Amino acid sequence: MNEDIYEYSLSKSYEYEFLSIGKEKNVRKLVAFTETGSENVFNLALFDILDSGECSNITETRNQDMITVLATMFRIVANFLERDKDYSVVFRGNDSRRHRLYRIAISRELQQLSEKYVILGINEKGIVHFQKDECYELYIITNKL
Repeated sequence: MNEDIYEYSLSKSYEYEFLSIGKEKNVRKLVAFTETGSENVFNLALFDILDSGECSNITETRNQDMITVLATMFRIVANFLERDKDYSVVFRGNDSRRHRLYRIAISRELQQLSEKYVILGINEKGIVHFQKDECYELYIITNKL
């Protein structure tokens, strides 16, 4: 993605933070990578950090900056995957609208992403290479070896 991104920082070993800037409010965002039961496979999650300090992945920021947030997430994933070439990231949207948004974003950037990464999807056929016109339960991004 060649869009503008927000500055981000690594807050803990597998957590990144950035600020979504809107006309009426700014919202702290957290991108967390958590280990799964599979070696070197990490789950990706995006959260809003609420005023209470709690994290929520169901709030809607509505800052009119979705493209910048997505571009920032892609850049964070790239940064994370650079840390160890054996890492893989698995993710899905937490609702059908967000899940579809991720599919559209990956489809739009597939050619550029495929130069450096292997993009996979999981569906009824199993783990397959991502295709623009297919639906998937989960998405997987890993480095090309």
